[in-house]
Amino acid sequence: MASNNTNTDHKILRVFVGSPGDVSAEREAVSKIIERLNNEFDAEQSAIRLQAIRWENYPHPRDTRWTPQEAIANTLPRPAVCDVAVFIFWNRIGTVLDMTGLEPNSAGDQPTGSTWEFYDALESNKPRVLTYRKIAQPDENSAQETDDEFEKRVEQQRGVRQFFKILRGPNGEYTHYTQEYEQLSDFTADLKGQLRVFVRE
Repeated sequence: MASNNTNTDHKILRVFVGSPGDVSAEREAVSKIIERLNNEFDAEQSAIRLQAIRWENYPHPRDTRWTPQEAIANTLPRPAVCDVAVFIFWNRIGTVLDMTGLEPNSAGDQPTGSTWEFYDALESNKPRVLTYRKIAQPDENSAQETDDEFEKRVEQQRGVRQFFKILRGPNGEYTHYTQEYEQLSDFTADLKGQLRVFVRE
């Protein structure tokens, strides 16, 4: 179940965090959840430790030959090699990738960074994939939007709806663990429970 051992006494389980840029609070929450769980494991004298894999924790090389997503892909461990992959979506599906240097997958010919990472994890059959969708209404001042901004926002929202539609099977149920939530506290409680169960399986 573990990816690697960085300490002879600890088994490190890597938790990849993927999302577009509109769920920064949730991304921070993942790190706090992992910190709290590791404190629990310390108290229990468990050998397990969780490690958050997210771009905020890794310095990006200033290589102008790479696109931003290529820089992330060449710096972070891929989702496919992690033990858990957590994906979080709200009103953005993300920016379309330049696929130069990246392996194609079921995300299609024009994936976003987050959808490419999602299918990289899902198709490897290695990490436990946990997908979250925030369904709360965003605080938007649409009256101040230009026509171009409005069209981009609608396109992003449409992309999210289409993505989650694809994740459903013929019976309308999600084909892997997918949870909808409104409040950050709901997300935090559910993910903490899922990670705790995963570690203790």
